[in-house]
Amino acid sequence: MNSYACGATHTLPTGTVFLINPGEVHPPGPVVPNGWVLRAFYFSNDFYARLSRGLELEGVLFSRLFARNELLTRSLLSLHLSLEQSGTQFELESRMLSVFGEIAQHYAQAPLKNLSLKPEHRKVARARDFLMANYRRPASLEQLARIVGLSPYHLLRTFRNTVGLTPHDFLTQIRVEQAKQLLRRGNTISDIAVDTGFVDQAHFPRRFKAIVGVTPGQYLPCRIPGTRWQLRTGYGGCRRVAKLQCRARIRQTWVLPGMRHSIPVGS
Repeated sequence: MNSYACGATHTLPTGTVFLINPGEVHPPGPVVPNGWVLRAFYFSNDFYARLSRGLELEGVLFSRLFARNELLTRSLLSLHLSLEQSGTQFELESRMLSVFGEIAQHYAQAPLKNLSLKPEHRKVARARDFLMANYRRPASLEQLARIVGLSPYHLLRTFRNTVGLTPHDFLTQIRVEQAKQLLRRGNTISDIAVDTGFVDQAHFPRRFKAIVGVTPGQYLPCRIPGTRWQLRTGYGGCRRVAKLQCRARIRQTWVLPGMRHSIPVGS
């Protein structure tokens, strides 16, 4: 596509990230007859100010118009696609701050603070303990940052550097481990989604499968291949009995304190 900006017309190859400061005129146009496709983020002033505060900046202004960075392009595309799906405030807030923190680090006019991470073991442990004790409740990165006394972006980076996961991913792991225990007790999928703090019944199976490798409904039959299992679906009290041959493999998950690995099973 073409775009006019800063007094000139620019041709942008596929995958280019266009960084536009407020007030910059930037009418786009096609380069070829079949047109062009783009994805864009438009922020309100209040949200942008909040995002900047999370990065410990007064206001992020970009130092250049265009960026050719394949990793950044993929991150932005993944973030944009995730906004089209249901998700928690914690998840979207974490992903948004992580991606735009990378942009600010490389392309902001003012440099980010705290780029050299110092150990914050006590604060990370406090954040981890809070998430483990309150996994059933809705959470946000901003709330967690206030509890431990760090900025949201500093907490995000420090926690990931110490634990190996973002706070949101750590919370999801805890919830999935608890869900596995409830499945083994025979609880319904709908009850488990509520009891473990997931947004809804659609969100729970998607997250469960991403970590474990099978859906919640497949999890217990896969642990006992070839046996008859009575599956309680949780939808209108419907029950069905099937002889299931497990062909899925449970992926290895992150180790959490006091929790076991999932191990490959089935054929």
